[in-house]
Amino acid sequence: MTTSNVVTIAPDGVDIDILADKFVVGASIFVPCINTERAKRQLRELFALGDKKLVFRVCVVDGKYGMRVWMIREKPVKRGRGSGRKR
Repeated sequence: MTTSNVVTIAPDGVDIDILADKFVVGASIFVPCINTERAKRQLRELFALGDKKLVFRVCVVDGKYGMRVWMIREKPVKRGRGSGRKR
């Protein structure tokens, strides 16, 4: 594809195009692949996230083995008084 917002990963040697503009906080994608560790590594390299985080789950969707990936916002952990924990 020639669009500039498309990124490509190839965990198993076959190109998989991802529309980077559509992969926002709250969105998920399914990446059909066998080598899920390589896919995870490639996605982490492509999406330097700052306050966002990628969550990965290996799964089977419609008979295809792969990985579901969500982009979520990292929430700061409250510490100290008033953190909501009951003792």
